[in-house]
Amino acid sequence: MWLGQGWGAGVGSAGQFSVNGLRSRGNNFTVDGSDNNDEDIGARRQGFVALIPQPIESIQEDQVITLLAPAQFGRNIGAQVNAVSKSGGSKTHGTVYGTFNSSQLNARNFFDTTFGNGVSTVRANNRDVLVRTRGAGGVVTSQQPLTVRNESGGKDSFTFWQGGFVIGGPVKTGSLFYFASLERDSLSPLIVSSM
Repeated sequence: MWLGQGWGAGVGSAGQFSVNGLRSRGNNFTVDGSDNNDEDIGARRQGFVALIPQPIESIQEDQVITLLAPAQFGRNIGAQVNAVSKSGGSKTHGTVYGTFNSSQLNARNFFDTTFGNGVSTVRANNRDVLVRTRGAGGVVTSQQPLTVRNESGGKDSFTFWQGGFVIGGPVKTGSLFYFASLERDSLSPLIVSSM
C-alpha cells in the first residue's frame, strides 16, 4: 500500500491511497460495515475526511484488507477499510480529552516585532544605508537614511482548540448498552455520534 494521487475532484485531498496498483477510487470505506464512500466517485472523502465523521476516541479499531477480500465485501477490488466503533459495556466508562494551542502562549515568531508597524533604519556594516538625491548636473542635493516599515502589525494571532468526550455503559445489565461521543474544534462543526 502506498500513498498516491486519486482521480477527479478530490485529487490531493487527505486520505487517498493506492492499493495493489489501483486508483484510490478502487478502495471501499465502511463504518461498522455501512457504506462510507463519496456519493460521486468514491474517492473524494476517503480515509481521514469521511461522509460519516467520527471522533477518533469513538473508534475501537481499524480493519484493512488489501488483497483477496472475501465476497461479502464486494463493491471494489482495492483495499477494504472498516472503522469499528466502540460500544457500551457492563460498566460505565468514558474519556474526556482536549488540546489547546494559542499563539499568545507560544514563543514570538521571528518576523513579528514588538513595535508593530514601526519604521526602522536599514543598516549595513554598522552604518545607516543612505539614499542620495541628485539634482541638476549630478550634484547630490540630499542624503536620507533608507527606512523600512514593518507591515506585520505586531504578533499574528492564532488559536486552535479541540476537545470532546465519549461515554458508554449498561442500560440494562447484560442485554442493553449505550455509547455516545461528542467532539468539537474551533475550525469545524460539531461532531456527534451515538451507538
